[in-house]
Amino acid sequence: MRDSRKRLWAVGALVCVCSLGVGCGLAQAQDAYTTWQSNYFGCTTCTQAAGTADPLGKGTINTNQFMLGLNPTNSASIFRIISLVRTGNNILVTWKAGGGKTNALQVTSGRADGSYSNNFHDIISIILTGSGDVTTNYTDVGAATNAPTRLYRIRLAPAPQVG
Repeated sequence: MRDSRKRLWAVGALVCVCSLGVGCGLAQAQDAYTTWQSNYFGCTTCTQAAGTADPLGKGTINTNQFMLGLNPTNSASIFRIISLVRTGNNILVTWKAGGGKTNALQVTSGRADGSYSNNFHDIISIILTGSGDVTTNYTDVGAATNAPTRLYRIRLAPAPQVG
């Protein structure tokens, strides 16, 4: 997403990290995924439930939708930045995601020629409460004063360690 008036970019790259919890083995992860398939598709071996399937063409395969906490049968259930708004010297970044997950908002600087490096770094990690689809935001204080550009993306972050 680009706002040419402010020369800001939202980079919609999906970076996934699956973190099902401490001590969670492969069998438990597979059981959780199988349950998810059955809940949304009523099957585990049908074409639309395949891990590499993207039944609604949202650009996110089922295994990633599972990790992100998205609903694969709802085209509005997405993981992406939906808005960048300048408010004075700040930038309000708004995104949609799945509840009950930890998201990290990342940023990098653009170059005068419009290119950018892939040297993103986290500016905040947010644990999204609830379940299902959520919309959240973060105000990047002073970000509108950065030149020539500031680029954002979100990623699924590992769950915080307990204890």
